[in-house]
Amino acid sequence: MAELLGTSKKTISSYEQGYRNIPIYVERQIYFLISRRKNIASKIKACWEVKHCDEKIRAKCPAMEFDLGHMCWFISGTFCNQCRTD
Repeated sequence: MAELLGTSKKTISSYEQGYRNIPIYVERQIYFLISRRKNIASKIKACWEVKHCDEKIRAKCPAMEFDLGHMCWFISGTFCNQCRTD
């Protein structure tokens, strides 16, 4: 895990034992790695389907542009209030 996240084993151990809080960017990397490993992306609905986003909003949303509605939480600049990352 340390190698995948580009950090030390000691840092991972500190996260696991609760000595250090896991930074948001590390959490996002972990979620990304898990989603790729389990190949769950194909089973998740796109955020614009779940949130029933207006077509005008969809057209400007980076998640729609890159067809990553299942990973809108990972994309900066989305327009979804629940998934907004910027």
